[in-house]
Amino acid sequence: MNTIIRYRNKAAFLVLSIIMLVSCSDQELDYTPDPLVVYPEITVTGFTPATAARGAVVTITGTNFGAYKLAATIWFNTISGPVAVAQADITGYSDTEIKVKVPATAVTGPLTLKVWTHTKKLTDNFIVQ
Repeated sequence: MNTIIRYRNKAAFLVLSIIMLVSCSDQELDYTPDPLVVYPEITVTGFTPATAARGAVVTITGTNFGAYKLAATIWFNTISGPVAVAQADITGYSDTEIKVKVPATAVTGPLTLKVWTHTKKLTDNFIVQ
């Protein structure tokens, strides 16, 4: 008798599992949620100077940088390898202008800016003196 009850419970569980799998629609697979926050696309109009020594301040101008300094990250190429980068120290920040110090380990190479989710490569060849 116990064996019949055990098999009946397993069979009922199997039938319910199959019904649940079959009844689920494919609509969940197509669902793409809207992001909670959409950050405006940043626009970079330029940066000066194009050549700078380590420790010098570079000014990046543009729009939609926002007012939150910690949202921005600037990378310079560095001495420690071809893919190594140094995160720069931001000394001034506004919605239209960022002032950043060239890191002590920076060498000539790419200069990249990221604000929230938007990344812009400003140049492939920023010259460090």
